[in-house]
Amino acid sequence: MASVLIVDPEKNLRVLLEAYVRELGYAVEATSDGMAVLDRLIGNEFDVVLSDVRVATANDARFLREIRRGSPATAVVLTTGWDTVPSAVEAVRVGARDYLIKPFFSVEQVGALISQTLRFVAADRATYETA
Repeated sequence: MASVLIVDPEKNLRVLLEAYVRELGYAVEATSDGMAVLDRLIGNEFDVVLSDVRVATANDARFLREIRRGSPATAVVLTTGWDTVPSAVEAVRVGARDYLIKPFFSVEQVGALISQTLRFVAADRATYETA
């Protein structure tokens, strides 16, 4: 079963996303603490981390690098309420799989993005295993 870690400071959104992603059949954990993400990755293999940029440390790029270093197979999707092209480009450059702007059109949009990301994760793992 694929696993997703949701990190968002907004409790109502975090609870809504956690319930919806669980309904999709994924194992889900959720937190509001960005630093807890790095701790939770130790000994746990999440397929996807869906994280608001505000819970990251002061530097999004450093946060992403730490996740990639601690769990290189984990795909990271960042969410933000601030739509800036430079920050999206930088996030993808340092390892984010995707970048989603809030407010979301619907939770189904988030579910579709997680499903798409999981297909990429599976393809990456298959490529790695056959190499």
